[in-house]
Amino acid sequence: MYITSRDFRANQTKFVGKAMQGENIILTTRAGKVKLVPYEDNVITPELQAK
Repeated sequence: MYITSRDFRANQTKFVGKAMQGENIILTTRAGKVKLVPYEDNVITPELQAK
């Protein structure tokens, strides 16, 4: 699902919930596109934490 930054600001809870349920949410902005991805503590490796 593609959404604009305006839609995201107006409905953040809705779209974050959908992303948490596994739906692909792509936020389109002037700077480019961003995918909302759920964060899991056990996925972050020490190498990623260093960055």
